[in-house]
Amino acid sequence: MNDLIFLYYKRVLYYSSRKWENFKFFLILNNPCYRSVWYTTFMDWFTTACICCTVTRAMIFGFFVGFILGRII
Repeated sequence: MNDLIFLYYKRVLYYSSRKWENFKFFLILNNPCYRSVWYTTFMDWFTTACICCTVTRAMIFGFFVGFILGRII
């Protein structure tokens, strides 16, 4: 029984991760930071992508930290 549950969750995680990959791709294509990819050189795109990723990561991280601290305090 436990094996069945484990397999089910494994499948759910796999499919959700696949969806997340597609969603990330969709975000990248619709992100104004990435939109100029097709017109600029690779390095321009790379630096823009790094800045965008950093900002997004910082926002998500800040939200989670704030949420957890808010819960504790």
